Amino acid sequence: MGVKIQGLEALRAKLKAMPEAIKAEVRASLVQSANEIADTARALAPVDDGDLKDSIVVTEPEKLTPLYSSGGSHKVGDMAVAVTAGNSAVRYAAPVEFGHDGDGKPDGAAPRPFFWPAYRSKKKRIRNRTARAINKAAKKIWSGK
Repeated sequence: MGVKIQGLEALRAKLKAMPEAIKAEVRASLVQSANEIADTARALAPVDDGDLKDSIVVTEPEKLTPLYSSGGSHKVGDMAVAVTAGNSAVRYAAPVEFGHDGDGKPDGAAPRPFFWPAYRSKKKRIRNRTARAINKAAKKIWSGK
C-alpha cells in the first residue's frame, strides 16, 4: 500500500524553478547596486580632466572587465558584478585612491578616496536589496505568479 501525496509534482517543479528564479532576481539587484556604486564613485572621483571619472564602469555577470582596469581583465562570475576604475589611458586609479609617494620623496600625493567610500555608502542598501530580491523570487514561485 503506497502513499499518494497530492501536489507533489507541483512542489517539485517549484523547488526546481527556485534557484534560477532567485539567481535572476539577485543578478538584477546586483547590477542595479553596481550602477549605484559606480555613479557615486564618479561623483566622488577627483576631476582634473575627467578621464578617471569616465573610466569607472560596471561589468555585468559573465562579461570581461576592461583590460587595463584596476585588478586587470577577468571574467566576472555568473552571480557577481564588478565596478572598476581605469583603462588603457587611465592607469592611476589606485594611486589616486590610496595616495602614493611618487619617487620616494615626502612630496608624494595624498590619498583622494572615491571608490571605497562609494562602496561603503551603499553596502547596507546592497545587502537589503539582495535580501529583498531573494524574498521576491521565492514569493513569486510559491504564489504561482
